[in-house]
Amino acid sequence: MKLKRFSILVFIFLSTIVSGKNVVGYYYANYSAYPHTAIDYDKITHIAHAFIYPTAAGEIQTDSWFFYPDLITEAHNNGIKIIAAIGGWGNSGGFSPMAADPTSRAAFVQNLVNFCLTHGYDGVDLDWEYPNSSDRANLVTLVQELRTAFDANNIEIISAAVPSSDWNDGYDIPNLIDNMNWLAIMTYDFTGPWEAKTGNNSPLYKNPSQWGSVDNSVTYYMNKGLPKEKLLIGMPFYGYSFNAAGPFLNHSGASSISYTSANSKLSQGYEYHWDEISKVPYLQDAAHTKYISYDDTNSIKLKCEYIHQKELGGTIIWKLGFDYSNGSVPLLETVDKYIHNLPAAAPVVPVLSYPSNNTIVDSIGLRFLWSPVDWATSYSIQISNDENFNNIIINKPKISMPYLDVNGLPMDTVYYWKVRASNMTGTSEWTDTWSFSIPSLTSVDDKIITTDDFNLFNNYPNPFNPETTITYTIPNYTGANYFIVQLKIYDLLGKEVAQIVNKEQSPGTYKVVWNAESVSRRISSGTYFYQLSAVDKSNSKDRSFIQTKKMNLLK
Repeated sequence: MKLKRFSILVFIFLSTIVSGKNVVGYYYANYSAYPHTAIDYDKITHIAHAFIYPTAAGEIQTDSWFFYPDLITEAHNNGIKIIAAIGGWGNSGGFSPMAADPTSRAAFVQNLVNFCLTHGYDGVDLDWEYPNSSDRANLVTLVQELRTAFDANNIEIISAAVPSSDWNDGYDIPNLIDNMNWLAIMTYDFTGPWEAKTGNNSPLYKNPSQWGSVDNSVTYYMNKGLPKEKLLIGMPFYGYSFNAAGPFLNHSGASSISYTSANSKLSQGYEYHWDEISKVPYLQDAAHTKYISYDDTNSIKLKCEYIHQKELGGTIIWKLGFDYSNGSVPLLETVDKYIHNLPAAAPVVPVLSYPSNNTIVDSIGLRFLWSPVDWATSYSIQISNDENFNNIIINKPKISMPYLDVNGLPMDTVYYWKVRASNMTGTSEWTDTWSFSIPSLTSVDDKIITTDDFNLFNNYPNPFNPETTITYTIPNYTGANYFIVQLKIYDLLGKEVAQIVNKEQSPGTYKVVWNAESVSRRISSGTYFYQLSAVDKSNSKDRSFIQTKKMNLLK
């Protein structure tokens, strides 16, 4: 199935038979790091213990450390079915000669029956990677003979893991599926070290710059006759780290990376990005020499909703240990929440965050923000230059994340905006309408002039290298003779890079030039933030102001 031979596959399987719950299964590897006692059995319904593998003569081979009787006992004690996964990448060579020979095939079937009865497995998962057209009829015969033998011995499950596309024409779906409980599509590894360019490991929808997606694979197999209730999709709890500048670019090498390791990069200066077409995240380091494609709680949530929308059988996960850290399993918890449950109602109304209501902002790099809403799987935003929304400038439905980046809004304009949230049950009401304005800077010059309000204007030029000018105004409040003013630069992690202003200033308009090369430590190209804070200390009633804006340094 994947790189290691010995792990446990977890299947998530929608079924009205099991108390209306989804059935979950996952692969499990590294017994010491993630033992049977750490598994959240209430979040799964099937475990597939991988891998055993066949020989050409129909024998079953195992490595000595494969056997894990405590796992089988604990699964059954928790009402979980456990099956043995057979084959996997690099260990499937015995399938073809065994399936083609009636004597070897009969021996294999009987050996599997004995193996399940002896060790307590509830069935098998055939991970033959991969049959071709000459194996097609033999696979059908093998499954038919397995079903007859399993039924005679009260062994329940026959399943299979199949590639994202049957490029070898090895699966006769209509003649296989009646004797199988499910087919699981390995909807991951759409990119990797073997590809010339980077891309998304498990895109839900196809990006034009990349081949394949979960949705493409589902459509493909359903068109081949696979019933939707017996179709499972794959969810990877891992990704790939490339030596590359970004997505869909050439790379000089790559390696797999667990979710836990990928997620830790966010505290190491990596930037989080979202592919809105494919509905998956990716990370880039500040120097743009590393690109990581992976799945997180946001993309897993959307894959769960997709399963419900398409009325599919569920999902397989490769592999649970990749999201385990300090007793926490965030990806499995997301799967459990959004597959095992359906929203009973439309989501609540979001809360707008930025731009704040009745404020002045700049038009460069403006990010609209609102609160994430539980059970919301998409958002819609409308931006207009009239409060009745008769002239809508931006109308974006089905946004996956609780923000939208907008560039180039014209100045000298007042804007109005609102947001609503949706899920498969319904759509919330619109938020209250907030307004903001983008002023013109044509009246700002080098002399100090008074003003009626605080303003932090967009820096110019932006992007810049190495100098940029920041303009701000201090208001002429009655009784306010001076303010304590600070202007600071921060990096993406919130670490202070420079303090440009730290002094008392009287009301007026000020320009400050910042040279990035004046910083004592070398800073790289990327996104930075400049923050103005001002506190009135001239009388008993403090007046304060704080505002942050974004700028980009290009070297």
